[in-house]
Amino acid sequence: MQNKKIAISSIVKKIFVFVLIITPFTTILDSLSRTLISYTAVTVTPLYLSLLDDFLIFIIFLFLFLKLTIYLSNKTNFIQILKLNVAEYYYVMVLFFIIVSLIISSFFSPALIILSGLRSILFIFLIGLFMLFTQSDFLHIQKKTIPILIIFVYLNLALQALQAFSFANHFGPTLFGLSQRTIGFLKEPNALSLLNIFSLYFIHFYMENSAHKTLLVFVLLPVSLLLSGSITPIIGIFFVLLLYIFRFNFKLLLLIFPIAFLLIFLIIPELATRPGLMSSLLARLDIIINSATLNNIFFSTHFGYGTNTAVMLTGSTFIPESVIASLLVNIGLLGTLFFYILLFKIGINSKKNLVFVMLMGVASVTNVIFESSPVNLLFAFELAYLLKNQTKYLKSSNV
Repeated sequence: MQNKKIAISSIVKKIFVFVLIITPFTTILDSLSRTLISYTAVTVTPLYLSLLDDFLIFIIFLFLFLKLTIYLSNKTNFIQILKLNVAEYYYVMVLFFIIVSLIISSFFSPALIILSGLRSILFIFLIGLFMLFTQSDFLHIQKKTIPILIIFVYLNLALQALQAFSFANHFGPTLFGLSQRTIGFLKEPNALSLLNIFSLYFIHFYMENSAHKTLLVFVLLPVSLLLSGSITPIIGIFFVLLLYIFRFNFKLLLLIFPIAFLLIFLIIPELATRPGLMSSLLARLDIIINSATLNNIFFSTHFGYGTNTAVMLTGSTFIPESVIASLLVNIGLLGTLFFYILLFKIGINSKKNLVFVMLMGVASVTNVIFESSPVNLLFAFELAYLLKNQTKYLKSSNV
């Protein structure tokens, strides 16, 4: 039985790393055609490449579910798994609202819409399944992930250097004549900024100290973020810097954050030379407010509609644009509330956890993380790792 669990973990780890490796190949043809021909160039990526990562992630889910079944076949393990800590309780509540919303919505929605929701929400299920990993499993994947993310940084910067000139006609020029936004090897600027912000976190905490690490964290990744033109990740980094500057003094930070938040929204639009920035942020806020309708306070009857895939299938004008709006539509208000309480409970366990939650939490305001590959897989993995390795309140030394 033990050998079966080890074999499953080994297979999952190999597939996990392979999914990361193939990420550029699923989007880079699109990116190159936009970079070298025109931003509006027709998509050229073969369908099988576009769907390959979805297929492999589903295989990961199946193997981990099999591992869970084997684990629960032992009566002692079954009893042990029922002993939840506070954060795990909130996670189970999120799963409860997902499952009930899915069942209710299946009576009203087409099968393809339900599948769209499952494709997105699958990563929340993966959080729990990844917790079946041992500490050595987590460390193995972290070690393998770092060089892949570093390659992504250099590949993105090379493409961004070209796009800074070729995209100016589409996104508009900055004061220096360069494009306001770039996409790297991904499909849109927000996806690039999300990958960069996760890479910044991952490299900072898991890469051994070196001159190369310093170059990546303090020069290359910030430059890539600035070239992407996405503001929310930069705001997230700014808030994290405030945490360190004020030494995680929360009483003081409660006074500083509102002032900093106001200054950011007054100054950044001017610095970013994006006249439509405020209207874009307000539009996302409007989407979130409209998503919190009275008929989905407890459970959602529209599971699957809060996804970008559903937009493509139905031609709907509603685009979630954020994790908050997506969850509100898919699992309802209470389910969304439990998800963010879960993040909060994980965040307050250590300084490192708080950095991760703050970066991802701010980024989730303008990104649907669950639909942005490969960050969706990395997000589920890291959240599982932090949830499984909870430490005493704000006592982590790995900062």
